[in-house]
Amino acid sequence: TARKLRVSAQQTKTHLNSPETHLNPPCEGGLENSADNEVRSIQAPSLTGRDGVGLRVGLGVGLSLSFNYFDRGQLVNIKTRTLDKQFTLVRGAELIPYNVDAIYDRPVCYITEGEFDTLTLVECGFPETISVPGGGNSNLSWMDRFVETHFEDKELIVLALDNDAVGLKLRDELTRRLGA
Repeated sequence: TARKLRVSAQQTKTHLNSPETHLNPPCEGGLENSADNEVRSIQAPSLTGRDGVGLRVGLGVGLSLSFNYFDRGQLVNIKTRTLDKQFTLVRGAELIPYNVDAIYDRPVCYITEGEFDTLTLVECGFPETISVPGGGNSNLSWMDRFVETHFEDKELIVLALDNDAVGLKLRDELTRRLGA
């Protein structure tokens, strides 16, 4: 099968703003408090259906977001992001794309640089979106395990990356690895 690799940010924006694109309604839900009021979490059903994202606040911990990384339905890693953009992953856990289960056996795949970008596209009606682990600065050796099982069958791969030096470098490396 001939695969198309779309790398233009403008093409991505045009596609996302096309008349046939239907945006999902805003999340319903709200802030939920635990019994001891030490931990709170935001419940957004369309995003947390598979425990994809959660907001946690703990005494002495500060405000942070936790992104759960699943592979074939199994939780394999958790990335935590603080408000001041400090990131942590589970020590020793495998690096995999965020939301990788969503692209298995799908003809189209959108690739972003971060979890927020992925969640934005998912909420806009593009569930087959993943984020590279570690953002644009990451080593792409994680891809080797997923090329045959998750990328080989794609008819279209859209790179929705930042238009900065890091994003352009990532674009070039993804293009090289996936083929244009």
